[in-house]
Amino acid sequence: AEAEAGAGLEKAVSKKEEKERARQLADKYNVLGGVYSNLSDKYTVGKFLGEGGFGKVYEVTEKSTGKVWACKEQDKVHMFEEGSQEMVSLEVNVMKRLSGHESVMELHEALEDATKVYFILDICKGGDVLGTVAKYFQEKGSYSEADAAALMRAMLKTVKYCHEKGVLHRDIKPENFLWTEENGSGVLKLADYGLAEFWNPGEPLVNDRCGTPPY
Repeated sequence: AEAEAGAGLEKAVSKKEEKERARQLADKYNVLGGVYSNLSDKYTVGKFLGEGGFGKVYEVTEKSTGKVWACKEQDKVHMFEEGSQEMVSLEVNVMKRLSGHESVMELHEALEDATKVYFILDICKGGDVLGTVAKYFQEKGSYSEADAAALMRAMLKTVKYCHEKGVLHRDIKPENFLWTEENGSGVLKLADYGLAEFWNPGEPLVNDRCGTPPY
């Protein structure tokens, strides 16, 4: 029993030291390669919109223009614990390459301070494709072939654009296509480039295990 208790204490201490080291690294390491800045200097933080494995999302208002955006907040300590800091930097570069297409989630800017990285993104009020299609089925009992074809066409055009730009999204699913307006209307945008990778014809095939297993 004493041996087990000792092992448990040692493990707890080790975990604490690991987290402290991650905090120290996060305080020193500049993920985006720019100057640290305070989110509150440029944006007023509004309501909480949601969260996932990547972090939390808030509605923010740009002070200089009054424009409303979505802010994805990511914890740098968590990045270092997961070893994902380079993926965050890659995500920024991917979104910059894809910038300018109406069906791609636009990265307005990326900021960071000592502990967090912030992505300022298009705000999508209409939810994702999975949710809107499920709601449609619930209310009307069916989804027409014409509507399904139009939806698939819009999604595939966006994927085609990504491939033409040398980007593999690697997590294509209904939950990552978001509507800009409520009730599944407006522009359909492809979001979440956290697993994306650059690739060009002639390069070795990408064979990492990633994405969402059910898809």
